[in-house]
Amino acid sequence: MNKVFLLGRLGSDPETRQLSETSSVTQANLATSERYTNKNGEKVESTEWHRLVVWNKSGEIFAQYLDKGSEVMVEGKVVTRNYEDKDGIKRYTTEIIVSSWHFTGGSKMENNGFQQSQQQPNQQSSMQPGPDPNYPDDLPF
Repeated sequence: MNKVFLLGRLGSDPETRQLSETSSVTQANLATSERYTNKNGEKVESTEWHRLVVWNKSGEIFAQYLDKGSEVMVEGKVVTRNYEDKDGIKRYTTEIIVSSWHFTGGSKMENNGFQQSQQQPNQQSSMQPGPDPNYPDDLPF
């Protein structure tokens, strides 16, 4: 299964490109942070950057209501692809293909009273409310 949930802040304003009359793609960078105490007892904060890709109407709404610094939770899958740069060198990039996103606070959305969740059209969420009675409580992992 390839599924990821990330909670973080946008490091830049989302950018949308129209690919055709019916297709668009929105890209943004998401920073996630982790705080911990290292073996020397020092508090450390580590930040990881993720490239987000949000397709079509969901991406357009994402770009309309979120901006740099907005806190957002995204659900999606991790994809690594390769391409050749302008010098003919093969490059690799890892992206999060966002299937749904949830506004978690601050920025333009609060002021506009926007609904706090967007899911890609024609996709059903596999999340079920509450515990699943088909899974035992004593799983070894």
